[in-house]
This record gives sequence, structure tokens and C-alpha cells, in this order.
Amino acid sequence: MNPDKIPAELKAADRWVIWGSRGEGKVPRAPKPPYRNASVRDLLDWGSFADALAALVPAGATGVGFVMAEDCPYVVADLDHCRDPASGVIEDWALAIIARLNSYTEISPSGTGVHIWVRALLPPGGNRKGQIELYCRRRYMTVTGDHLVSSPTEIHDRGPEIAELHREVFWTSPPADPGSPSDRLADETPIGDDQEPVEEVPDDDLLEKALASAHGEIFRRLWDGQDAGFPSASEADASLFARLAFWCNANLSQMERLARRSARARPKWDEGRGTSTWLEAELDRAAKRCGPGYRAGAAAPGGNPYTATPEGLFWGSAGRPGSRPQRLTNFTAAITAEIIEDDGLEARRLYELQAEHMGQLTTFLVAALEFGSLRWVAERLPATATVFAGFGIRSHVEVAIRQLSYHPVQRRVLRHTGWTQVDGHWGYAHAGGLIWRDGLRRDVEVHLAPALERLDLPAPPAPEALRAAVRAHLDLWSLAPDEVSVTLAAAVWRAVLGEPDFGIALAGPTGVFKSELAALGQSHFGRGFDARHLPASWAATANALETLAFEAKDAVLTVDDFAPTGQAGDVQALHRTADRLLRAQGNRAGRARLRADATLRPTRFPRGLVIMTGEDVPAGQSLRARIMILQLARGDIAPARLSICQAAAAHGLYAATMSAFLAWVAPKYEGLVLERRSRTAEIRDDLAHDGEHRRVPAIAADLIFSIRLFLRFAGEVGVIDDSEAVALDARATAAIVAAAEAQATYQLSADPAEMFCELVRAAIASGSAHLAARDGNPPTNPIPYGWHPRTGKTGANTFDEWVARGLKIGWIDGPDVYLQPEAAYSVAQRLGGSINQPLHVAGPTLHLRLHQARLLRSLDERGGKTRFKVRRMIEGTRQLVLHLAAETIIAPAGDPSGPIGPTAPPCSGAEPPAPPPTPVFGSLEGESEGWEEPPGPPEETEAAGPSPAGGCPWYCDAGGQVCLACGSGVPLLCTPLTDPLREEGR
Repeated sequence: MNPDKIPAELKAADRWVIWGSRGEGKVPRAPKPPYRNASVRDLLDWGSFADALAALVPAGATGVGFVMAEDCPYVVADLDHCRDPASGVIEDWALAIIARLNSYTEISPSGTGVHIWVRALLPPGGNRKGQIELYCRRRYMTVTGDHLVSSPTEIHDRGPEIAELHREVFWTSPPADPGSPSDRLADETPIGDDQEPVEEVPDDDLLEKALASAHGEIFRRLWDGQDAGFPSASEADASLFARLAFWCNANLSQMERLARRSARARPKWDEGRGTSTWLEAELDRAAKRCGPGYRAGAAAPGGNPYTATPEGLFWGSAGRPGSRPQRLTNFTAAITAEIIEDDGLEARRLYELQAEHMGQLTTFLVAALEFGSLRWVAERLPATATVFAGFGIRSHVEVAIRQLSYHPVQRRVLRHTGWTQVDGHWGYAHAGGLIWRDGLRRDVEVHLAPALERLDLPAPPAPEALRAAVRAHLDLWSLAPDEVSVTLAAAVWRAVLGEPDFGIALAGPTGVFKSELAALGQSHFGRGFDARHLPASWAATANALETLAFEAKDAVLTVDDFAPTGQAGDVQALHRTADRLLRAQGNRAGRARLRADATLRPTRFPRGLVIMTGEDVPAGQSLRARIMILQLARGDIAPARLSICQAAAAHGLYAATMSAFLAWVAPKYEGLVLERRSRTAEIRDDLAHDGEHRRVPAIAADLIFSIRLFLRFAGEVGVIDDSEAVALDARATAAIVAAAEAQATYQLSADPAEMFCELVRAAIASGSAHLAARDGNPPTNPIPYGWHPRTGKTGANTFDEWVARGLKIGWIDGPDVYLQPEAAYSVAQRLGGSINQPLHVAGPTLHLRLHQARLLRSLDERGGKTRFKVRRMIEGTRQLVLHLAAETIIAPAGDPSGPIGPTAPPCSGAEPPAPPPTPVFGSLEGESEGWEEPPGPPEETEAAGPSPAGGCPWYCDAGGQVCLACGSGVPLLCTPLTDPLREEGR
């Protein structure tokens, strides 16, 4: 801006404002603290030129503007897109207007247009067409002082010239000269601007005509301020404005005069809406949507046989002189906009329709493919809206609406959040517009699902407010243990760096504030989120969650309350939903679908970062490797500190931090994506350890890079210094590494081999399965292997015996266990399913996992192939079995995690069981076991002496010499009398 070149008469007036300080485009703001939004009707919002200049730096404003109030003596000709900002060359048509008006001219802020200032009165009628706009009042104009050298330095009187230009541009047909802007931009002109002028009817005559029309009673009610039949006063206003557009032939000046004479006038009409008032914006919208059929019966251009009147749509009598027009509908409708919805993969075409029936105006969207069916008449309009009967009438209705909808506005609408390119620049789309390098753009339309409408970011804050916002985010790090809160904070910043391939799970018992903590992370994307207003829950269907996760691109999507309860089918369905969503997140791949014509649709998958909360976490080793599990316990979060963080979220501090971060990232987005990939690989290699899932260090590396990038941003905007950045980096890295190390527990519990062994142990302990001795008889000390004693009776004789419990799944032979593969797998799978932890691998895969976990003691390596089943002579036949160590299935008696064993001390001199021998791989033919023989059983000795009946601590006969458990006098492996099976009399 060059203040010295601005005309002195402008600088002398106290009508100055500032603009652009909050990234809100050209919204005017007062030049004095607190720099609130300014109204072009309130002189208290204006200041002197000196005030405006002084406010530029403290308010971070882009420029200054001059308020053109009601008594403004100036007219500004705004010529858009006529100048090449690089070369400074101005197009010939614009040069002709500049020379014609010959007054002070300056370059617009964008550098692509010019503003010509003159003293004149603007004639009534239109004031915008194509690239030419004429402004005179109730506006403000940006002023740059970038003077066009070839123009005068002062403002001159140019009343006749403005009147002549207005008449040529806005009231006559476009000239034949192909170089004129009116001809080149004919497709962009408002409806009716290319028609011959219609003589303006005096206001009173026009009112008399409107009140005497067929719909005069409806017009009278609206004119008198009645709202009956309309959802609100605004809808009633819109209906009146549409009727005024019809009767006034879209003459904005006359429309405003009449509207203000009606009983509907109210203060809201004068509220500011950007550079205009609410009334001006609504009248302008009504004028643009006024189709040719509303032009007081004027014939449609080009011989169009269809007309629209307040009574409905009519089909004319083209080619049939003297015949009467046929009525098609009792309502009117026009396509006011053609909308292209872009979800990042596909574009869908919609029509914005405006229909009027019995005085009620309705605006709605219809899919282009559904428009011709006319089903929208029944769905969107009142029951009395009618398409009349007759052959081909429906086809005529479709054609009539299309032909009467001249030049509908074309709009591109985004159906997703996240990064996109607009006008060659990267920006972050959200429900309120686009965050880019210069702040907030609200001219970009983003339509999101209702559950995502709170994904609405503010404009980046001023420096002082930004410091407070970033400090509030750093305080959030201390809300919970670092491995939880810092890792969650890192996930928030990772979400906006481009389609992460992992999720976050906040797990813990009820009442530990899981949802509240997740809501604080979600509130970085909109101040409207809290624990009761999260975007999704696990009660939704898998398809719904998949769609939300697809739309929430480069954003956090919290899915709340994973709590598998109810019937087994309900629990399994919830696990399937979680598996589908989180696996799609981790694999960056969704379910393929077909179109109606059998072609493949683009695959949709989660494009943001899913944060789930719940009392449980989904099962499956590979699935758990795709999420970082953060456990919360009671007392981890202090309620008082939580309340402080929730207040910060409600005040929008977290969302403001995110907005500023995105504006900082935007100009270097592509470079940061490449940097993330390379730096993450380096960090991952430093963190990787043998034996852990490769995804875990990759997730940790991604989170570490993301939080370091945030700290870089905080340093560059002056919130933290280098020493604090180093300390915070070390703290964050340690927290994320600790969270990653904790993943080992979940990976182990979800490992198929470990799960199989645990399920087999549980099946034996619960009586669902048992192990026999190698000869098929009860093993030594049968109870730990699934047997129990029973006393039988034959006639007068009683006897004691061992009874196997459940299915036989294998054999025990000293330190070795031989499992029958199919039986053991069946029992484990059945038990796992009953506790909602089924094995997610098939039998052959399970055998491979057992081998990889080094749990198989021997293998069959013949013919250059490795087989996991080995041949053994068992119960007199050769069988294929899985060979494991006994301690893998049955823990030693002294192991507190193993089966309950004798509580009395073992016999004196007994040796502890020998450790498992080292496996020897070799030929497995014949009787060769490929193992060293285990030590033999301990020497048999007699018991210490007879015990009185009922006093012996072992399962003994009356004499106390022969133990019923082992068949000898050695009670070493016997079970004490206090065993519950014995107490039950079995």
C-alpha cells in the first residue's frame, strides 16, 4: 500500500476501516481495539485514515478500506480480472473504460483488477454484470494507493459518463464486438441482464398490480408482515423478495424501496453481511434466482414454449396457432445452482432447486440422476403440489424447468475435510471453509455429514492469542500420565499430516474419563466437541463408520464406547465392526463395491486417524498391531485439572492452535509430507527391536516426528525457546517409546501360539479336555491332566478308579506332551469362542506360529521339507502329533501360575523334575524319538507308616500303604485330602 498516492479528499474523511486481519477475506473491521467487525451503517465503527494506518500492525491487518455510506458522493467502477499481475498489462476493454471515465484509478489488492473513483450518482437498475461492477453506497471499498500511472491523481466529476456506461452495460443487449467483456462473459451474467430494458413501473402502480393478481392475497399477507404458513420470518421474507423480483423485473433498487415500505422491515435487514447488509444479500439472491417466467408475462427468449407464472408452469402453443397453453403444474421451480460434490475420489452432480407453491418458497437439493423422475415433488413439496395428468406431461415438466433455468450458478462443493488444492494452493478444508497460508477462506464450500459438522475451525489467531492457545495445548500434556496424554497429543498432529495407517485406543474401566480425554483431542478440530458430542460411537453400523472415517480426511475421528456386551452374536458383531474399521485404517484399503452397471467404485477407506475408547480392545494380534493402545487407570486423571482443560477446549484454544498450525503447514505441505516419510523411516530403524511387531516402531516413529513438527512450529511462532523445545522433545520421545514398549503385552496376549497354549491349559483345568499316558491309561498324578477319582460299587464291593474329563486331546510322557492336532485345535477354538477370544488362524497357520514361537520340541525334516507334525508310536499305533514341552501345557507344580498341586511337603529325598532336554533334529523313522531319554521316576519307597482312617493327608487305602493316586507307597505326586474333588465324595 502506498498512502501518499491516495487522494487527499478520501484521507480527510473519517470513514476508514481495516480488513483481512483474521484471515476472513475482506470483512471490514473497526480500526480501534478490540478491532471488532465493522458495519457500513454504524459510524462508530469507522475511524480516520490515521487510525486505520496505526491499526495495521497491532491488528495484523492486510489493508484499509473506505466506507461508502448513504450520503457517499462517489461511484467506484470495479473492473475484475482485466490485468496481468506479472506483466501489468491491462486488457483493451478495461483500458477503454479507464480512458472514458478519466479519474483516479488504482490497482486492486489482488493485482488482477482496477478501481476507478469518480464523483457521480449511480442510476437505478443493475450494477453488476460479468467483470464490471459499479458501487456507490452501503459498501466499503479496499484502497491500496497503488496508483495507475496513466490515470489522474485526483477524483473527478463523471456523472454523465457513469450514466452512459450504466445504460450501455446494464440495459442494452451485448454488443457484437467479440472482444467486449459483456460478450465474452455472457454465460456469467445474471438472469435477464441480456434482455432489452423493461420500462420501470411506478411503485404504487406495481403494488396495485401485484395485489390484484391471482396470488394477490398471499402477497398482501406477506406485505402486511404475516408469517403464517412459513417456518420462520426469514422464509417469509424470502417469499416476498421472490415476488418482488418477479414484479420489479429484478430491479434491485425498486425491490429495496418496496421491501422497506412493507410491514416486514426489521433491524435484522440492516445487519452487516461482509461488504453488504442482510437485506441487500437476500434481494440480490432473489433477483439472481428470478427466472424469465417471472418477468410479468414477458415471452421467453428464443421461442421457448414454456412459461412460468405464479399459477404454475405452462406449455405454450408453439406450432399450433390459436390453441390454449396447457398447464403442467400448480407450482413453479427453477434450477438455481449446479453443484459438483467432490469427495476426493468421485464427483457427484446435484441441482439446487427453488420451488414456490401457494406462496411458500422452498429450496432443496436433488441428485442430477433423480431429477427427471420428479420424485422430489412428493418428497420436498406440500401435498397439494401437483403435476397434472396427461401423456408426456412429466417429460414436459422436466424440460420446462431446465429451459426456464437460465445460467444456474455452478459451484464446487467438497464432501471431506483435510488437504486439497484450490486455485493452485494447498489448504485444509473443514466445515467452515479452508485454512490456507493467508488464514481462513470462507468462499470454499464444504458439506459434511451431520455428525461431522462440528469439524469447524476458526481463523488463525493473532500472535498474542496464539501464544495462549499453544500454552493451553502444552498444559494438556500433563493431564494424564505422559505415555497417554503426550501420545494422544502426538496423534492429533499426526492426523493432519496425511492419511495415517494406524489408530489409537484409549482403554480402561468405566469412570476413568476415557471419553473426556478423547473429546479433548477431538476438540482440536472444532470447539463444539465434548464427551457428549463426539462424532461417532460403536453403536453405529460398519458402513456408517466407514463413511464417516472416509469423509474425516486428515482429521481425528473419535469412535466412542467399545464395550462388547449382550449375546455372543452381538459381541462378535461388534468385534467384526471394529476389525473392519481398524483393519481398513491400518491397511489403507476398504471394501470394494460395484456400481449399478457392474463397474467398480473407487475404494473408500479411513483417511483420518481413528481414536477409539472402550473398556476392552479388539482381539487379534495383527489388528492390535494397527492401533496404539493407551491404558487409563483410576486416578490417572484429576477431575480439577480435567475441568481446566475442558474450559480451554470450550473456549476454542485447542482449535485455534490447530488452525494456526495448519496455516503454518499449508505453504510447505508437500515438502513436509516427503520429510515425514524419510525421517519416520530413520526414527523407526532406531526404535526397532527383535521379536516385536514391525508396525509398533513404525507407529512410534510417526508419532515422534509429528510432535517434533509441532514443537518446530511452536518455536518458529515464538511460543517456546530452543531450550524448552529440547526438553519437550525429550519428554515426548520418552513417553511415546514407553507407550510403544507397553504394546508388547497386548501383542503377546493376542499371539495365536500363546493363545492356543492358554486355551488348552484352560480346557484341561476346566474339565473340557484331558491328556492320557502314552499307553492310553491315566498318567502318573492324573489330576493336573484332566482326570478325577471316583468310587464305584459292584454289588457289595466298592472300588476306586480314575475318570477322564472331556475330550482326549493328547498324551503326556514325562517332560513331553503330544497333542492330537485336530482335537486340540477344536477344543481351543470352542473354548475361545465361548469367551469371545477365538483363534483367528487356521490349523496349519497355527502350527507355523507354534514353530516360530519355538514351542515345538521336534520337527519332521524329511525329503528337504519341514513338517510340524511328527510321527510317534502312541497307544500301539503310529500317529501324527504336535510335540511340545509338558511345561508349555501343564506348568510345574511349584509354579504359582500352574495347576494346584499338593500343599504338603514332598517325600524326603525326592528330586525336582529335570529341565526339558534340548531338541535333536534328525530322522524320525521307526521308534526313534529324536530326544534324549528323560530321567526315570524316583525310587519307590514305603510311606512313613500307617495312618488312622480319615487322618491321612493323601488318597490312601485304609492301611495307608498304597496311594490311590500313583499306585505305590510314594505320595510325591499325590493330591492332598483337601482337594475339592475328594471333599465332594468323588
